[in-house]
Amino acid sequence: METFEIELNLLEHDVVKDHVISGLTILPAAAYMELVLANFEHFNAEYGVTLKRIKFNTPMIFSNSSTKKVHITYENAGSLYKFQVLSLNEEGGFIGHVEGQVEEAKEELSPCNLLNVNESDGKYLGKEEVYEMYKEAGLSYGPFFRCIESIWMHEKEVSAKLGIPTGRTDKNRVYLLHPAVLDSAFQAAGLHTFYEQGNRVYLPYYIEEIIYRKPFEEISICRSKQRDTNSEQSPVKRYDISLYDTKGNGCVHIRGLTIKSLDKPVGSSSKAEESQVVSYSKEKTLSDTKVKPKTIDGSNKSEVADKVIEVLSEVLHIDKSEFDLRAVFGDYGVDSIIVEELLGKLNGEFDVILDATILFDYPTIDALSEYLTKIAGKSIKAAKEVTKSNLSQFTIPASNEGERAVKEIVLTGNKTKNELPELEKEKGEGAYEIAVIGMSGRFPETEDEEEFWDFICEGKSAITEIPKSRWNNDTFYSEDSDAPGKTDCKYGSFLHGIDEFDPTFFGISVNKAPMMDPQQRLMLEVAWKAVEDAGYSNGSLAKTRTGVYIGICNNEYVHLGEKAYEKLSPHVAAGNAFSIVANRISYVLDVNGPSMAIDSACSSSMVALHNGCRDIIAGECEMALVGGVNLTLAPENHIIFSKAKVLSTDGKIRSFDEQANGYIRGEGVGALLLKPLTKALEDGDNIHAVIKSTSIMHAGKSNGLNTPNPVSQKKAIQEAYIKSGIAMESISYIETHGSGTELGDYSEFRAMSDAFKQMTNKKQFCAIATVKANIGHAESAAGVLAIIKVILSLQKRKLPPLIHFERKNKKIDMVNSPFYVNSKLSDWIPNGEIRRAGINCFGFGGTYAHVILEEYVDKSDDSRKENDKGYLLTLSSQSKETLVEISKHIKEYIDKRGAEMNLSDLCYTLASKREHYNYRIALEGETVGELKEKLEDLAENGVGSKEIFYGGKENKRPKQLLIFHQAAPGINDIVCFYNSSFLYQKIVQELVNELPADYKETIQKYVIDQNYNPMIGEEEEWVLAIVHNEAVYHTLKQIGVKVNGLYGVGKIGVTSSLLIAGVINSKDLNLIYRDKMTPINRDSSTNELLKWFMEGIDITVPEPITISQWLEHWNEEALASLIQRQPKLNLIKSETLSTFKGFKRAVAECYVQGMNLNWTSYYMGEQHKTVSAPGYVFSHKTYWHI
Repeated sequence: METFEIELNLLEHDVVKDHVISGLTILPAAAYMELVLANFEHFNAEYGVTLKRIKFNTPMIFSNSSTKKVHITYENAGSLYKFQVLSLNEEGGFIGHVEGQVEEAKEELSPCNLLNVNESDGKYLGKEEVYEMYKEAGLSYGPFFRCIESIWMHEKEVSAKLGIPTGRTDKNRVYLLHPAVLDSAFQAAGLHTFYEQGNRVYLPYYIEEIIYRKPFEEISICRSKQRDTNSEQSPVKRYDISLYDTKGNGCVHIRGLTIKSLDKPVGSSSKAEESQVVSYSKEKTLSDTKVKPKTIDGSNKSEVADKVIEVLSEVLHIDKSEFDLRAVFGDYGVDSIIVEELLGKLNGEFDVILDATILFDYPTIDALSEYLTKIAGKSIKAAKEVTKSNLSQFTIPASNEGERAVKEIVLTGNKTKNELPELEKEKGEGAYEIAVIGMSGRFPETEDEEEFWDFICEGKSAITEIPKSRWNNDTFYSEDSDAPGKTDCKYGSFLHGIDEFDPTFFGISVNKAPMMDPQQRLMLEVAWKAVEDAGYSNGSLAKTRTGVYIGICNNEYVHLGEKAYEKLSPHVAAGNAFSIVANRISYVLDVNGPSMAIDSACSSSMVALHNGCRDIIAGECEMALVGGVNLTLAPENHIIFSKAKVLSTDGKIRSFDEQANGYIRGEGVGALLLKPLTKALEDGDNIHAVIKSTSIMHAGKSNGLNTPNPVSQKKAIQEAYIKSGIAMESISYIETHGSGTELGDYSEFRAMSDAFKQMTNKKQFCAIATVKANIGHAESAAGVLAIIKVILSLQKRKLPPLIHFERKNKKIDMVNSPFYVNSKLSDWIPNGEIRRAGINCFGFGGTYAHVILEEYVDKSDDSRKENDKGYLLTLSSQSKETLVEISKHIKEYIDKRGAEMNLSDLCYTLASKREHYNYRIALEGETVGELKEKLEDLAENGVGSKEIFYGGKENKRPKQLLIFHQAAPGINDIVCFYNSSFLYQKIVQELVNELPADYKETIQKYVIDQNYNPMIGEEEEWVLAIVHNEAVYHTLKQIGVKVNGLYGVGKIGVTSSLLIAGVINSKDLNLIYRDKMTPINRDSSTNELLKWFMEGIDITVPEPITISQWLEHWNEEALASLIQRQPKLNLIKSETLSTFKGFKRAVAECYVQGMNLNWTSYYMGEQHKTVSAPGYVFSHKTYWHI
């Protein structure tokens, strides 16, 4: 707080001695304005200053003393300063005279064409006549205050010519806001009332605002207009006054000058009553003497309500019996001026501090009384106890000669300056930790999130003239906005291909598809992709408690075209009901959580998000799929909003810009899959961002159903931060609602500023923008599209520019606010260690929502070793054509990410986290380059390339014959296999325990411990091959490859087959190797794996048996004969399986043949992450009922 001291002397200052009322010398109200303005050093007055909410409390009377010590204090309150003018009384206490606010002027003053001022039909009064009239009433104006040269009085209006005085002691002073001229303007304004009501004298009591632009010249023209009042005999009158130079340029504009009559007629009081005669209101004395309060029972709501009515009756001059407890204050004419007087009296009566927004929150006597009862307790005081100790002590430094006669003093008190919350507090009770794990959207001019991101970063606009596919502009457009049935806006932003759908993919009849609102169809596809993006397939969500919450507010499809009642069917109802938009998604996914459509107009999808988060926290669902959709298919709403003057006529949304003239309606669809953060981390989900808090509220009854209410918007914003415990200073970006209407932008900015300034006095630390400028206002989908934009910004750590912003709205004080407009693509610098953003979404019916998002920082150890085992990439679709399209998208995805691409994670995601359809492709490659070459080949030549594994719906799954040959794999290949597959590794370690001791030692030495020896023996090589073959078989089996039969050729092959089939045991391998008699398990001789090969084989030989006897039956000739008898067998040969590369190719072949493989087992033990990757490509065809 800053304080200035000045001495006013009765003998030295004409501004004091020439203003006498009822024999008392009183400092005029206008003089306070000059004191405040002249000593204010924070804004340059040359550029304009606004003084506002000025309340005159106690007059400064020069009676017993010729000198007054006056103190002017300024307290920083964000974008403005609060001021007070006080003086010391004889007891050393402080008297408060005037209080108000000062800020930079936000509007220009309109010039006046003085030639149009018609004075011929008014009543003329000359200077002498005017001041003689005032003198007779007891208002003695000395020469200094006689500035009125002439006056013309009209009904409710006054025009006056004012001159600058030439007083003796003040002739060398230079004034910014000359007190004599300003006071004479007040004189002129009040003269009309004074003339009509005789000797009833009025003095200034309150001023809504004074806009100062430049000093007065020698001659000024004053024009004032009286506002309507409830009664001609009302003690309160209000005026608006404008002062111009002789060229008609605005100097000063005064809104809401409120003058109030003295309590008794002038001349009727005794000396003892003199101070009351000139009292503006109760004297505010800051002294050690406490005012003894009277009390009422604050717990008695009825008694409180009676007191409120009493105050209202006094202020409004309405009989108490006329008040209805449930009628809103506005019904009784409570406006912005009356509010100040009303709240002043209520604060005094109830010992509370109510700000000017309180009547938005409690708009009826009943509601306000309830609130007062709650906050005041059982004893409500009628006056505040204020002591001198609150002001502590002053320190007055010496002033330099030649400067203004003002001394700066330092005011120190018990209260510290702007105690701010710490950057982080404890997490609030309503805090969330909800992860966004899936995301998808469709946007005007772009088809997915990647294209959308590039589009907005490049500062592009998707707004175009309305295409004929929606409606004919020629029929409905007119530059005349008032033309019946016409719109003056011919622009919009539109999705492509809204008539296209893939019904069979979702099990929907092609006959029903045309009856479905395209919003329902689009939402279904985008919801599917959001689930897919999260790494969940249809079956993996089945029967889970997953909720579905969809925002939607337009329903135009069913009304297109002519009515054809004969074609109506139940499918039309299901295809066009809002509820079914959500319900059908739940049905297709087979999920059992809550399922609902939400319509709160422009905030629908944000309210859907709020409900989803709330139900997750409450345990109503495990996950929540939230989204929103909006299409503009018919001109009706376009015309309606045009008539409301909210649509831009030039096709540009200029949010927060001085040229803002409305918004453009837009289309879009988006979906998010949500899950508790702890569960998402536990399940290894891909986390896009974290939702920290959401809040929603309705404005209630206020100035109008569709009028923005900054008070409620502010509270919606504040509630999110209170719930989360997050400090506003940590927010570095806000995605605003930013509709581009002058009132809407100003209200939103004010709400944000007011909310933030209650927690921080930092300036311009938080960027603001809105995606509406790029893609229009997507109404019910606006919230979810804004969230997608912010999530992408968090991931990319960039802030896209707000396009079309050139110069700020004049009503917006950006410099002294916490915000700045992000008008160019910039790095996102966090306020602290982590990036956080707020998102506003306001429904035009008064439902306001705010969401806090935080970037997800993966703190897990990502020191994964480089991939040294190659890649296996799998893709599938329900048609061959879309399969190739998917592969193109995958290649573009890999190309775009370059070195940042983790191809292993991509392969893992596509295999383990996606649905697998009938048409399949598998690509095997050792390097990223090799895989990219195969994708290019696929894009150019289709599925026919020999390097590509392909299988379609027509392929019948053949039986698999696993053939083991005599050739032994190399020790290096076995070790490489062991190091490449955790599953194989685990199986080997289990098998080794069944081996004879010497063989166990061999496997341990060469494979597990990997002590390489180039001089490996023949027997060691043999047992290594046997164990490898058995391990490969069990590895294939565990990943889902069904082997229908085994065959062996040669000693290694036969032994491997018999061992796997269980005919022989591992512990007897040393006997088999030496061709000694080996016991067999005869029950296993009829094993399914061997049944084809046992046909015709005589094993009635006595036990034990040697391997040589088996070799007599199993050989190449017998194998050829078997294959000839079973032509549909698919042969898997051990030569292929000797290396991990061969193993991958065998798996690829099995995959494209239609096997349902267990990819979780394939990737067992590997540290892979789910990643966002291109999703399913639908096979679209046109379905439209027109």
